[in-house]
Amino acid sequence: WLDLDRFKEVDDLLGHQIGDRVLSEVARRLRDSLPEDAGIARFGGDEFVILVQPLSHDPQTACRELDELMERLQQALNQPYSLLGPQSQPLQHHSSASLGSIMFHDRHLSAEELIRRADIAMYRAKEAGRNQTVRFDPSMRVELERAVQLENDLRRAIENEELYVEL
Repeated sequence: WLDLDRFKEVDDLLGHQIGDRVLSEVARRLRDSLPEDAGIARFGGDEFVILVQPLSHDPQTACRELDELMERLQQALNQPYSLLGPQSQPLQHHSSASLGSIMFHDRHLSAEELIRRADIAMYRAKEAGRNQTVRFDPSMRVELERAVQLENDLRRAIENEELYVEL
């Protein structure tokens, strides 16, 4: 799962036409950096989903291969983008991406669950400062569930006047 960092700024400052050119170039770079049989789809806005299989059947080797692939993608996406701006003036744009990855062997997981897990990892990459790659770990989901539960408990406590906030 890949999300371009601060892409909204590109659209807002340079316009949707330039933003579309950046997205096209991102897609080309992904295609050039991935194995021929990889699946690439723009999931919406500035998010892309990539499916690569099969990696090695050995878990350690597969992890290493996935990490190497993610690093290759980061390097490709971090290169400057040479574009034509308004009035066909040359424009150089720099961008980065936050990537969340997941390895799976369990055929019982739904596509929705796989995407949810990759999305959790991608947001962890953004939290780590953007331009990062994070591989999903089940503990991430547990931490997220705890944070959501804590927020719900705090809201309920305030509504029931069991907790007061003083300024």
